Amino acid sequence: MWLGMYALAASTPGGWLTVLSPPLMTLLLMRVSGVTLLGDGLKASKPGYRAYMARTPAFFPWLPRAPR
Repeated sequence: MWLGMYALAASTPGGWLTVLSPPLMTLLLMRVSGVTLLGDGLKASKPGYRAYMARTPAFFPWLPRAPR
């Protein structure tokens, strides 16, 4: 979604200034809020969630990770 919004913004005059928006939003969602906060809460309340997190990527859950 953020890449689509960037594509729309980049097509406007001066839109190239928004080039840092997609990586910044991805960083914030992956490391600061979003996935991290949700995962911490679910690990505490759901017994099997830790194993689910180990085998499933956060943003593309239909692509399973290789077994470790």
